[in-house]
Amino acid sequence: MSDLALTLDATVALQQAARLYRAPRVASPSEAERAHLAAARRLDVGPMPAAGRGASSLGELVDGVAFRAMRRFFSQVHRGELDGAGYDELEGGWLAVAGSASLERERYFPAPAATSVRVVRERAGCLPDGGSIADLELPSDYSDRPAARQLLERYPENAVAHARCYRHPGAGRPALIWLHGWGMGFHGVEAFVCRARRLYALGLDVYLYVLPYHARRRPRGVRFAGEVFPTTHMTRSNEGVIQAAWECRSLMAWHRARASAPCGVAGLSLGGYLAAVLASVAPETAFCACLMPVADLPTLMWSNGEGTDDRRRAEEAGISFDLFCRSMAVHAPLAHRLLLPPERVLLVGARADRIIPPVHTEVLHEHWGRPRLCWIPGSHIVHLGRRAYLGELEELLRRTVL
Repeated sequence: MSDLALTLDATVALQQAARLYRAPRVASPSEAERAHLAAARRLDVGPMPAAGRGASSLGELVDGVAFRAMRRFFSQVHRGELDGAGYDELEGGWLAVAGSASLERERYFPAPAATSVRVVRERAGCLPDGGSIADLELPSDYSDRPAARQLLERYPENAVAHARCYRHPGAGRPALIWLHGWGMGFHGVEAFVCRARRLYALGLDVYLYVLPYHARRRPRGVRFAGEVFPTTHMTRSNEGVIQAAWECRSLMAWHRARASAPCGVAGLSLGGYLAAVLASVAPETAFCACLMPVADLPTLMWSNGEGTDDRRRAEEAGISFDLFCRSMAVHAPLAHRLLLPPERVLLVGARADRIIPPVHTEVLHEHWGRPRLCWIPGSHIVHLGRRAYLGELEELLRRTVL
């Protein structure tokens, strides 16, 4: 199947998902909700200059090679979870939440109580103005649901959250929590990607948070973090997102208590999805920047499986796109409303993205009332135009917390 066909399939699936999330609301939908994506139209991002066309061609080539490799990897991993599994086994009770996902926010995304954060290692005075780099740990006792407890017992490496903090001496500094992409989470790499030292120089404390099951939290015997989270295992994927939101909110609360200053989030790719989740469930989030984000996890998984034997086996087992989406509605940003003022939000999309099609950025932009949107000519892997979106991020920070 061509990249164009895959993009069109993702567009149709995402439009369907937006309608599915709206359909089961308890109250009558508002006029704005009824109008949301009613025409399912793509945004007009304007003509691309000649230089941009060249960058897009390079990005499409690199993304295309990476996408095909990732698709084969996902096919191998997911086959073991789908073979012989009926719908009841996969959804694990999550379908019951779909009809009132926004009403279930306090149940599944409660504000953490006082959190015990431990500084396990610190290099004092290694940053300008006497700042330090500290490695932090906090216990991830995020839920007493039986499924959550079983997962923490099965994967003990994931029961402790990790973050590296670039922090100023004294109080009063706002903070940014950086949320990395799928398969990443290595502090040295993430510090480069988000320009942690530049953000520190602007006056922020910076937390490089490690997502569940990634990097230092990768379970023993697992070759690659993407084998575990997110996958078509509904309960583990849902609990992983809920766990990440709880841990980030715990870091926010710890920072506010320590520094008496606000804290926001910025994320790339899968991290962009988690940033969008936080903007939908955590009203204390000071700002949110989503870079090349996933707008809807089940849509991405479903559209990537188009034409594969794995998708056919899933459908034969009774799993439809409708059921797949509703089983993950508990955390889907499209099933919630934005809790931040739109002026505190930044979306960044890549025109040549072939791993997370640009329609994900577009649909989130529409759903959130059209906050600031920046397009770059590169792709998901080839970040040509990076300076532009980092400049937009700095402008968001100056507008909100600096």
